[in-house]
Amino acid sequence: PSASISPSAQIGDGCFLAENAVVRTNAIVGAGSILNSGAVVSHDCHIGTGVTFGPNAATASHVSIGSRTVLGVGANVRPHTKIGCDCCIGAGAAVVSDIANNVTAAGNPARPIATAADTAKQSDWSNWTVW
Repeated sequence: PSASISPSAQIGDGCFLAENAVVRTNAIVGAGSILNSGAVVSHDCHIGTGVTFGPNAATASHVSIGSRTVLGVGANVRPHTKIGCDCCIGAGAAVVSDIANNVTAAGNPARPIATAADTAKQSDWSNWTVW
């Protein structure tokens, strides 16, 4: 009940918004996404399906995040930045430039530290299962 959602925001089916999560004006959050405590999706952002925001992770305006991406605790994303699908952004990372699909990035500024091959995924997202 303490999450704050703009009337102009769109929230997909099956999303979870924890206490103090914020979704601002004209933001779109895809189905099955998780916004943990204190997470912020700023105005005009597009968040794909199955995206997870760790506690206090935040985007600035006009950010695009691809499906099945995870933002670690306290990660921040600069305005007009794109993060691809199936990415992992480390805790406390400052994303200041675009991140390609299947990349793990960490640091300040965030830099790619690993790239996942399609055959080496942690999850079977086609069945929404994690092992």
